Amino acid sequence: MNKKIIAVSVLISLLVVSAFAGTVIYYNTALNNRNSKIASLNSEIANQNNEIANLTSQNSNLNGQITNLTTANLTASLDVYDRQVATVGVDLTTITGYLPLYSLDINGSVTNTEDGTAYNAGLHVIAYDANDTVEVNITVPINSGGFYGIDAGTDAWVSRSIGLSPLQLGSLDGETTQTITIIQIFHGTLVHNWTVTPVWTNTP
Repeated sequence: MNKKIIAVSVLISLLVVSAFAGTVIYYNTALNNRNSKIASLNSEIANQNNEIANLTSQNSNLNGQITNLTTANLTASLDVYDRQVATVGVDLTTITGYLPLYSLDINGSVTNTEDGTAYNAGLHVIAYDANDTVEVNITVPINSGGFYGIDAGTDAWVSRSIGLSPLQLGSLDGETTQTITIIQIFHGTLVHNWTVTPVWTNTP
C-alpha cells in the first residue's frame, strides 16, 4: 500500500513539476514573443522618427527657398553732396527773411540683390548741420529726377520753382538696379554729414 501511495505521490509531483515547467515555458515563449514585438515596434518608431526628421529638414529647406523668393535686399552705391543753390526770400519753417537755400544732391544706383520684390522702396536721408542738429530727415523714392523740400517753406519754393515731386514710394523687382540721375533735397542750413540708407518692405 505504501508503495502505491509513494508511486501516486511521485506521479503527482511529476505532474505538478511538468505543469509548472510547461507554464514557465509557455510564459517565457509568450514573453519572448512580446519582447520581439516591442523591439519591432521600437524599430518602427525609430524609422518613423527618422522619416519625420527628414521631412522636417525638407520643409525647412523649402521654407528657406520660399523666403529667398519673397525676400528683397537693397544695396546702394551713391554720391551725395551738399551745395548752396539760391538765396530766396521764403519762410523756411519758423524763420522768415532772406536766407540761403541748399540742396543735398544724391546720384548713383540702388540694386535689389535678392529674388523678391522690394516694396515701399526708398532712401531714408538724415543730415546734420555743424552743431550736429538734424537738418534733414526724410524718406524719398528711388526714382530719378526727384525734387523735395524738408518743410512747408522749402516745399513751397520747390513747388513754385521746379515742381515738387511726390513722396509716394515704389517697388524694385528682384535682381534689378534703379539708376538715380539726381535726387535733390532742398533745405535752409549747410549740412556737414549725413546717412542715406535704403529702406523697403518684403510685402506691399
